[in-house]
Amino acid sequence: MSEENTVADEAQTPDINLNDIRNMLSVIDACSVRGAFKPEEMESVGALRNKVAAFLDANIPQEEEPADADVDPDPEGRTPPEEPTEEPAAE
Repeated sequence: MSEENTVADEAQTPDINLNDIRNMLSVIDACSVRGAFKPEEMESVGALRNKVAAFLDANIPQEEEPADADVDPDPEGRTPPEEPTEEPAAE
């Protein structure tokens, strides 16, 4: 019987992930746009919204840029600029 209780406890343990927090941020934004908060509540709601947004920014995995993305192929500028090609004049 104790194994069943353990399984039941694990099933009831709430979990929250970054997507849930992103949804919470969307709810705060939607409520503020729709006027759901009193003016005197806006400061604390805004502070909470900013904390949630900062938490998301700090914890969302950033996409890695390719290793060559920041490398200048000619850092010393030795490659001459391309000559403009002249089109033959229309007669």
